[in-house]
Amino acid sequence: MKNRTGFVSNSSSSSFVCAVSGESYEGYDGQYDVPYACCTNGHEFCANFLLEAAAVEKTVDEMRTELIDNSHDKKMTIAYKNASDDDIREWWNDEFKCDEEDYYEVSPERCPICSFVYGEMSTLLCHLLVKASTTEEQVLAELKEQFGSYEAFLASIKGKDVLKSR
Repeated sequence: MKNRTGFVSNSSSSSFVCAVSGESYEGYDGQYDVPYACCTNGHEFCANFLLEAAAVEKTVDEMRTELIDNSHDKKMTIAYKNASDDDIREWWNDEFKCDEEDYYEVSPERCPICSFVYGEMSTLLCHLLVKASTTEEQVLAELKEQFGSYEAFLASIKGKDVLKSR
C-alpha cells in the first residue's frame, strides 16, 4: 500500500458558461465562485439572474400537469395521475421549488432563458430562420454575396445595437 503525503486531491475541476452573461466560471466538484443555477431544461446561468417566483401560485391541476410532463418514469407518471392534492403539492415543491442553497433543477418559470427575458443565440437564430422561411446555408450564401468577407460584415454592423445589453 502506498502512503501519500503533501497535497493530494481527488477533486475534479469543472466550468460553466453563464447562458445570460456569456462569462465563463471555473470551480471544483461543481462548486463555483458565484452561485450557479440550472433549470430543468438544462440552461446554466449565474443565480443572480434567477427570476422571482411567480406571485400567483399554481393550481394543483397545473402542478400535476407539470409533474407528468417532466416525468421520465412511467410508474411516477401513474402515481402523479392518481395522487392526492397534498401529495401533488409536496412532489411539486420537491421537484420545482428551490431554496437559497439549491439552484439545481430550477423551474422554467424562474429561468431567464425559458421565460424569454434573455435569449440564447441558438434560440434566436432558429426563430429568425423559421420566421424568414430560410436556412442557415441560404443566409451564409447571402452574407458571402453581399459582403464578401467577415471583416466587411463586421464593418456593416459596427455601431448598431443589435444585441440586448447584458
